[in-house]
Amino acid sequence: SNPANYTESFQHFEQALERDPKNTTVLLWRGISHVATGFFDHAKTDFERCLEIDSAYEICRRWLALAKLFDGETAEAFALFEIGAAKGNRAHVEIFAKAYAAIGDERAAVLTWAWDLDGMQLDRGRFFRAYTDPDFEFDRESRAFEREYEVETGRKPNWGRIGGIGYAHTFKRYTDIEPFRFYPVWWLGMHDDFVTSPERKNLIIRHGLLNYWQENGFPPRCQVVGADDFECT
Repeated sequence: SNPANYTESFQHFEQALERDPKNTTVLLWRGISHVATGFFDHAKTDFERCLEIDSAYEICRRWLALAKLFDGETAEAFALFEIGAAKGNRAHVEIFAKAYAAIGDERAAVLTWAWDLDGMQLDRGRFFRAYTDPDFEFDRESRAFEREYEVETGRKPNWGRIGGIGYAHTFKRYTDIEPFRFYPVWWLGMHDDFVTSPERKNLIIRHGLLNYWQENGFPPRCQVVGADDFECT
């Protein structure tokens, strides 16, 4: 996919907000872009402003929850997620299922995955085990999931794109993931080996983030290493 041009995007957001400072859609998308680029404090400010203007704009609440989750404010992120879930917001439920699994909350994780899978007869426990069982056999379980999915839907999962990105991350099929702003998979910290993987770094580069950071400065969780490299925690 073509790298995102965040410099140009932020210029357009600024121009739009100069004309209408209360445009919640612009605040939402600027916040999403701040999440994608790793500037979570800026993102939280935009989403909080969005909710000040329109407290019923649930997608702003969900993205605020994501920004807090990626920034390590886990308890607040779960609280915001649960407010939105009670109102029927299904956005990014799979990311929060992973987060519940990461803290060992099997009931919340499995129920959230059940909601995400929306009646599909798949093994929810397999997803939980992928994040909690040190002996989980990712290759074998990935093939078993693929067979289940094909029987259930009549097609193979599209590992690289929505909603296959989440599946690919779960089963460690990192080379299959495509960069996509609306699912900033590079900030998922639930698999330690993904955080330090060359595939994650490649996703960041392919999505245009490195170019943006080199022009505008690196976010708090990323830094330059040596003459021509970087790392993100």
